[in-house]
Amino acid sequence: MSTHVNQTTAKQAPKPSPKQAPRKASGRQALSAKIHIAVKDLNMPDEAYRDILQARFGVASSARLSVAQLQDLLKHFAGLGWAPKKKRPAPRAGIEKLCKRIWAQCYSLKRPVPAYADGLAKRMYGVEKLIWCDAAQLHAITTALGLQQTREDAPTAPYAHAHAHDEVQA
Repeated sequence: MSTHVNQTTAKQAPKPSPKQAPRKASGRQALSAKIHIAVKDLNMPDEAYRDILQARFGVASSARLSVAQLQDLLKHFAGLGWAPKKKRPAPRAGIEKLCKRIWAQCYSLKRPVPAYADGLAKRMYGVEKLIWCDAAQLHAITTALGLQQTREDAPTAPYAHAHAHDEVQA
């Protein structure tokens, strides 16, 4: 009698769904990217970086590190003085032009960009960041800044900040 295994009834290990696999990889990829940014920001020679990998983890490449080890390496770099830079959030597509106009107006008034615009959004509407305002709020802010530009005789033309910069240097 021959033993026949039915392939369709044999239990197989469940495969991760396509949505689960990238999530795990992206976390690892993000840590790996941060490590390489830290190495660059610390102006660390490749040889020194490889020496750290070998001394701390016994490997020659960060690709062989676990997620916990990658996190530990980032903590080590933080101990060496590295800190990740904060990204400035970008405005939504529908309000991008208005935000850029407001930032240019702030620049023409020689106010700190984007802090001054964020302060206006907070004072006028209770919104922490300019980029969180809606279009109607942004129109009101640009109108207020336009009036301020008129009062202070600041340039109001588009890209006035480029001309103001040239005048300061002259």
